[in-house]
Amino acid sequence: MRIQGGFTLVQRALVLKFGGSATTNQIGLIPIYVSDFLSALKVDLTKLFEKAVFVVGGGVRARKELSLNGPNGALAITREHAKQLGQTLRGMGLPISLNVPTATDKLRQQIEETSFGVAVGGLELGQTTDAVAMSAAQILNDLRYEVSIVVLSNVPAIYTSDPRLDSEAKQIAVATIVQLVEMGVLIDDPKAFKHGMNVPLDPIAVFRYKTLDHHPLFFAGASDIEGVKKFLTQSDTTTGTLIKQGSNICLR
Repeated sequence: MRIQGGFTLVQRALVLKFGGSATTNQIGLIPIYVSDFLSALKVDLTKLFEKAVFVVGGGVRARKELSLNGPNGALAITREHAKQLGQTLRGMGLPISLNVPTATDKLRQQIEETSFGVAVGGLELGQTTDAVAMSAAQILNDLRYEVSIVVLSNVPAIYTSDPRLDSEAKQIAVATIVQLVEMGVLIDDPKAFKHGMNVPLDPIAVFRYKTLDHHPLFFAGASDIEGVKKFLTQSDTTTGTLIKQGSNICLR
């Protein structure tokens, strides 16, 4: 916290997870997607947040590498994407560290030492970058920041069931993490994690977020610029799924 004019101001931090499917292709990061998305937000992130962690997944490259060379190869791909993401963000004028963390303690060090932002991919074998995003949120929580978490995906929201298989599936507009687990929509058992499993947030990420649920999480589609903007500026969201402590479940 910081004091200004006799008032205590809460320091805000951002964790923005870019999904690999929309952000990368078979060559690597798609810089134009990242720059177009952030430019279209028309929000100066450095004025809204004191710290930011930008997480990127592996997408089709990492999945291919996983099948060919195993988890180590896939992990390396996500780190390559993180390096490209950092360079892209730096090119947009954001003060981003170009050192890509390769372990949780190094991520903490980078967050503490950078003037603003860090780009990161995978940190540990057997974990997705969803889990990395929650690790980043935990570090920022420990440093007493109020954290806004955004998870961008290849689906527009979290649903009561898979809408591709169930015509009765409803979009979940607002819910708590406990409600989503109780409904069976999300799984909070890390032992249930499997590479390539088809869930909005993997079980390790869900397990970690349950201790951080006083920080809101916005789950949205990769092109949901307006929804992300409303969430970041603390306006009412009308798209995606807002996971927020103390909220009543609401379906669309």
